[in-house]
Amino acid sequence: MNEFMSNFILVLIVFILVMVVVFLITRAFWCWYWKISARLEEQQKTNLYLEAIYKLLAQGNSINAVSAETLLNNAANGGGGTGFSDSDLPDL
Repeated sequence: MNEFMSNFILVLIVFILVMVVVFLITRAFWCWYWKISARLEEQQKTNLYLEAIYKLLAQGNSINAVSAETLLNNAANGGGGTGFSDSDLPDL
């Protein structure tokens, strides 16, 4: 009985190791086949582009706020209705 149990444990360990190796090989194959790595890289690029767009929009909103503030200040100071010029806008 003791010999049977040790053989069973050895066979079980070998079986588990073989299954792990088979899993890793098939996982690599399916990731390659479905282009999961390529899709992940493209999604990361998209996230970077969206973050850059968000920053530009946030910067544009702050410029719009400065422009509105400039218009209000000119109107309050009797600006003569000329509005504002390009020099009133901050540089990007």
